[in-house]
Amino acid sequence: MCSGRVDLEFILRAFSNGMDGVFIGGCRLNECNYITHGNYHTLSMVLLCKKIMEKIGINPERLRIEFMSSGEGNLFAEVVDDFVKTVKELGPIG
Repeated sequence: MCSGRVDLEFILRAFSNGMDGVFIGGCRLNECNYITHGNYHTLSMVLLCKKIMEKIGINPERLRIEFMSSGEGNLFAEVVDDFVKTVKELGPIG
């Protein structure tokens, strides 16, 4: 599925339902698998969401977006491990 299909509502709902962090992975910029360039839309939406999160008192580090190729499994594992570490350091929401 294209990262461009991730809606702002999905992210905010995840946090309101008690998720401690949200990770979005997408194709590298200018390398969209679906030729929709949805990853640019998602990047803009994530930047907006981080501003909203600051306003409502949620640390924006709890939301992360990364762009990588499907052939970069090692990079994916490293990035997710780093994100999990960050979220654990922040502690649970609420």
